[in-house]
Amino acid sequence: MRPCRYYSDVNGSLGNINKINLLDDSCNESIGLIVRKDFCTAIVAILQNGLFTSRFAGLRTFTVWDLIRAASPRPDASASAAMVTAFRVCMDLNGNVNMQHDPHIKTRSFICASLNHHFLEDWLQGLSANAKLLERNYADSCFLRTCPPFVMRELLLSLQPLMVLPFRLHTQFEITRRFVEMRRCVHSHVGAVPGLSPTWLPACLSAFLPACLLLYACLPACLQIWSRVWCLRVCEHPECSTCAAADTGALGWRRRV
Repeated sequence: MRPCRYYSDVNGSLGNINKINLLDDSCNESIGLIVRKDFCTAIVAILQNGLFTSRFAGLRTFTVWDLIRAASPRPDASASAAMVTAFRVCMDLNGNVNMQHDPHIKTRSFICASLNHHFLEDWLQGLSANAKLLERNYADSCFLRTCPPFVMRELLLSLQPLMVLPFRLHTQFEITRRFVEMRRCVHSHVGAVPGLSPTWLPACLSAFLPACLLLYACLPACLQIWSRVWCLRVCEHPECSTCAAADTGALGWRRRV
C-alpha cells in the first residue's frame, strides 16, 4: 500500500511543504473550520466562565473581546515579546472595518493569530496571573479564579505542541466564507423562482440605469418649471424675482393679478 503523500518524507522538504499547506486555511479549509469551531469555542468557554457581562446597570455589555483588549494593554519597556505581539494584534483587529460590529469574529481572529504567532500560552499565563484584572471582571466562583495552579500549568502545557506548528490562519477567512455563503443563498433563492436566472439583477440594472440617469439630468429643469408655475398661480408678491423671470421667459405665461 502506498503511503499517504502528506506524511511521506516527513524530514524532507516535501513533508514540510505539505505540513504548511495542511495548516493553511487558504489551502485547507477544514483546518480553518476546526480551529474556529472547536478550539476557539473551547478557549472562549474558559474566558467566558464567570465573566461579568453587564456594565453600568445593564447599559453596556462586556464581551470576551473587551476582556482580551483589557488583558493586552499597551506594552512598556519590561513587556515580553508575546504581550507586544498580542497588543499589536488587538490594534489591528480593532481597526478592521470588516469586523467593526462583530466582537465574536474579533475574538476568534485573535485566538487564530495567537496560534500563528505562538503567543497564546504566554498570553493565557499572563491573564491568569493578573489578579486585579480577574477580580474586576470575574465572579469569585469562576474557573480562572478558582483553578488550582497545577491545573493551570497542565492546561498551558497541553497548548505547547500547538505553539510549534506553522499555522497560517487568515483574518479574512470568516468574512470571505460568509460572503460566499450569502451569494450562494441568493443564487439558490433566485434559481427557485420560475422565470428568473442568477443574472436577473445585472439585467435589471442595465435596463433601469439609463432611465435613472435621464431623470437625474432633467430634475433641475423640472424643479425650475414647477417653481415658476407655483409663482404664477399662487404668489402675490409684487417684486418676486421668479415671477418676473416667468413673465419674460420662454414659457410665455403671464402672472394672474
